[in-house]
Amino acid sequence: MAHYASIGEALDDSDLSASAGLLILVDQMGTEAMDWDPETINTELAERFHADPSRSLMDRINAALALMTTDLYYRSLEAFTTINTAFANGPVSSTEFNWNNLDDVMWGLTEARLLEGGEEFDKREFSHDISRYVGKLLADDGIGRPPKIMKFAEFDERQVDERNLVLSSDLMAMEAFWRRNDELVSELEKAAMDRLDVVFQQVESLPLANKAKAREEVSSRSEKR
Repeated sequence: MAHYASIGEALDDSDLSASAGLLILVDQMGTEAMDWDPETINTELAERFHADPSRSLMDRINAALALMTTDLYYRSLEAFTTINTAFANGPVSSTEFNWNNLDDVMWGLTEARLLEGGEEFDKREFSHDISRYVGKLLADDGIGRPPKIMKFAEFDERQVDERNLVLSSDLMAMEAFWRRNDELVSELEKAAMDRLDVVFQQVESLPLANKAKAREEVSSRSEKR
């Protein structure tokens, strides 16, 4: 379990989550810091806390800010995959498309829901491009019935019809397909929940001035967007 003796120590943790990083920013600098440019944030964190935040941590914090201050995560495929990549601790490219795998998407959605709040997140609608992209990732991995958090996914209707036609002629194959589907979904969900536990541990161990207030302010900012 993570335990941070100081904010600086937390910021020096290259595995610090986007959620924990954003709470530090709001708790220590106020909600106005959510409107600062990335360079200013990096400089302020380094100078105030004598820390050297890694590029990946700054990518995660900036991704969290993009999620909370704009609706691009739900409208733009490029923003969606970039934010997911950052949340998943992957290398973020500013010049090329950031490809996701299902684990990236599963965790990106899970942390986005954590940051937004379940009620707010569940009201959001994803663009057709994002929905089709997630649907293709699911189909490529043999998943036809997605995890609940990916219920917005859109599948290629022709491919679904072809799959159903093949499966309808072989009951054993159909049962094996859907059994495997449920196993893959369970694996995705378990991995996300395990990672969520780590985030909760990080957040609980942060030496914040007012953790409850910081959470409330982050949530409030999301609702006003």
